Amino acid sequence: MKLSRAEIFPIHVPYKRTVKWHSDVETGGDYVVLKLTDADGHVGVAEATTKAYWSGASLRTLVAALEDLFLPRFMDVDVVDINAVTARLARVPDNNVAKGLIASACLDLQADVVGTPLWKQWDGAPRVPLSWTVSRQVPDLMAAEAAEMVEAHGFRALKIKGGQGPQLDYQAIREIQRAAGDNLELYVDTNQAYDLAISRDYVKGLADLGVIMAEDPYPVKPDEDFREFASSSPIPILVDTPVISARDAQAFFDVGAVAVSVKPGRIGLAEARACVAAAKQAGRYIVAGFFGESDIGSAVNAQLAASCASDALKLPAELSFFLMMRDPLLNPPLHVADGVLTLPETPSIAASVDWDAMTRVRVAT
Repeated sequence: MKLSRAEIFPIHVPYKRTVKWHSDVETGGDYVVLKLTDADGHVGVAEATTKAYWSGASLRTLVAALEDLFLPRFMDVDVVDINAVTARLARVPDNNVAKGLIASACLDLQADVVGTPLWKQWDGAPRVPLSWTVSRQVPDLMAAEAAEMVEAHGFRALKIKGGQGPQLDYQAIREIQRAAGDNLELYVDTNQAYDLAISRDYVKGLADLGVIMAEDPYPVKPDEDFREFASSSPIPILVDTPVISARDAQAFFDVGAVAVSVKPGRIGLAEARACVAAAKQAGRYIVAGFFGESDIGSAVNAQLAASCASDALKLPAELSFFLMMRDPLLNPPLHVADGVLTLPETPSIAASVDWDAMTRVRVAT
């Protein structure tokens, strides 16, 4: 089945509050939503996050890549044949976010053609346990946010953004435990903020506080330094930033990584499933990582976690950031209760998109 139309929606979605990342400060998120329609009127959708330090793209550069590099070379591909899709995408080097966006939209379109959601095709279930990511603020504000989100949505796991200095990170953890409860699973992501020497003591301090996993404590590479660090760490090390393919995941499993963060928002659902296959083959784990998605991206990408057996998942999926958005882009809106997201029963996520709401947040490039 070939495409009849490809529509690109650059959008800006305001947050409920200012968010401080390791690399930037934002009051809203920029995304590119791709809507694909085939000759019979079936529709698929996917979303890409555009942040300079995350995806290496802006709205304008990603739109240009789609318009100039990919879509003109793609309209004759059988879009329900994901192998044909990925083979055609591979002809153009780099541009992983653009490739992932197209592949995910094709898979959503395939679901519309078949009449069955991807999570069901992949022998999954519509209920996806989620964690909440507590972004960088002063410790008392981090604690207040954690308590509020646990109370409102029933999260049982929290990802804490560290990297503000070991002692400040430890203080934030202690205050979060006091405010939100000490029966939560906590793990800490420093976004490679510390060097290797500091990280050796840092992870010991995390373990002493009851933290169960550390993500990217230093600029990790799949080398002997990592093998030694991971084997001597009192808690598992989750690898995120360097994993943009199944080959990268395998390289870290080969040097002792227990788990890798797999982000469909960064690499697309097709490559993400290849990472899951690599983890299963190695007897290791994945965490379905977040990429700052809106509700559209969360609904598409959460189908990866929905299709994974529990023994393949190290922690609940991180795809809850859409709760930070002021207004939903799906109708009905996504809902999280008792820490669990229930995915739409519609065959494609495109069928749930509120296209009028999309028009309101669309921006020029």
